[in-house]
Amino acid sequence: MSKLVTRRKFLGGAGAAVGTAVLVACAKEKVLPTAVPPTAVPQTIKPTATVGTPGVPVWVPPDLSGKEFLFWGLKYDPHIATYERLAKKFEGYTGAKATVEPVDWPIEQKVITGLAAGIIPDVACIMGKQISPLVTQGLLQELDGSLKGMGANLDTWFSPVAKDAYTRKGKMYGVPAEGNCTSGIVNVLLDEVKKLGLQSQWPPLNGKDGFASFEDMWALAKDMMLYDDAGNVLRWGLSGEGWYSNQFLGILLTLGGQYYDPGTDKVTLTTPEAIEAMNLLAYKPVFELKIDTQLGKGGQENMNANAAAMAAGNVTGTPTGLCMVDPPINIDSCLYPPAIPGATPKYVGEGGWGFVATNQGKSPDVALEFLKFVATYEGNKEYCYIYGCGGKGGIVSGINAVNTDKELFPPGTLLGDSMARGGKAQKFTTFYNVGDHNPSDLVGALNAATEAVRVGELEPKEALEQAQKQIDEAFQLS
Repeated sequence: MSKLVTRRKFLGGAGAAVGTAVLVACAKEKVLPTAVPPTAVPQTIKPTATVGTPGVPVWVPPDLSGKEFLFWGLKYDPHIATYERLAKKFEGYTGAKATVEPVDWPIEQKVITGLAAGIIPDVACIMGKQISPLVTQGLLQELDGSLKGMGANLDTWFSPVAKDAYTRKGKMYGVPAEGNCTSGIVNVLLDEVKKLGLQSQWPPLNGKDGFASFEDMWALAKDMMLYDDAGNVLRWGLSGEGWYSNQFLGILLTLGGQYYDPGTDKVTLTTPEAIEAMNLLAYKPVFELKIDTQLGKGGQENMNANAAAMAAGNVTGTPTGLCMVDPPINIDSCLYPPAIPGATPKYVGEGGWGFVATNQGKSPDVALEFLKFVATYEGNKEYCYIYGCGGKGGIVSGINAVNTDKELFPPGTLLGDSMARGGKAQKFTTFYNVGDHNPSDLVGALNAATEAVRVGELEPKEALEQAQKQIDEAFQLS
């Protein structure tokens, strides 16, 4: 096992020439126990999804006895434990044995470097937003035919953001293990809301899935501010740190703006809607309302340290609070408000983690079968125990049907209800969708611009003009 490292220390433009802040999701992390013991299964079992579900992928495990494959994934203990569980289960079905080798971020660069050195994995766990260089160099197996051959309806089996994260030029090049709603969630310290007697006013304790408006979210954040006798802030009401690009793009779309025109193949970040989105995201809560500030860590980490009472823009915080800090924290998640009250919210996500099969490894046939396995209900469910608590699941799935699994996410529990809202947020979530360009270029430019506004270096309009120059240069090179 490797030493524990934070999972999402993302440079927004990993591999790109634009700078951004380091985004951190969790604090005081500890090694998680394996949520579900590895289970060897007989090869006679044929994994299927829920009986009667349209578009169910059915995988018939082939006999791959004696074959081996190289499996690379993130060097992070919860990920490693999950890879090992999946590999063990796959071996039970097929007889094929995996060598699991954890690697550091960015994984796509490790694959390209490995190819030059003559060492390339058969299977890699990688974020969908990072696969563009691998697709461009022709290193990944295209999966549409294989997945459809299993009976999968790609447009209904996978959530839109999950599917699109692994789609390039109209073809799928990976199987999403996770969904993603990083612009669709606000995490709340439940016990602090109860202490203030506000549970009847605000979600999720009032029975609502989310906030009706930014004003409502900001009002609760203001009530949750904590000061010492001298008026110094002890705890901020809201932390919007991290996931800037996703939040910005979601707000922009909800305001009726657009950022990418496929006809001209250009991104535009200087429209009035874009400027207002940056104002709502970064300038107003920090400088006008003074309910947020730059603490140098991710919003979830700030919540875990009781430096903020709410965190916007991250995936559900419940497993993080309950399982990855000591003592556990009661965190619930609700839907991020629409930028226009009464409007249907639009969120933008990065698609989370999933699996790709290379065509340059030593066992491409085994790699393809492994991806078929993780595309099934059973395979994906096994992945979703990652970050789980007490044998329950801990991540929103990229497969719609899995998000309603009562064993993974028990209804009526803090964990189950919180994760269910994450599943609902996915219904309104789309991927970055910037044509054939690397979305990390857009992410990096927006992350840098948002942080410049939050720390007071630039006004929203100036920051977006700077981001526009960066993305224009990046797209010219891609």
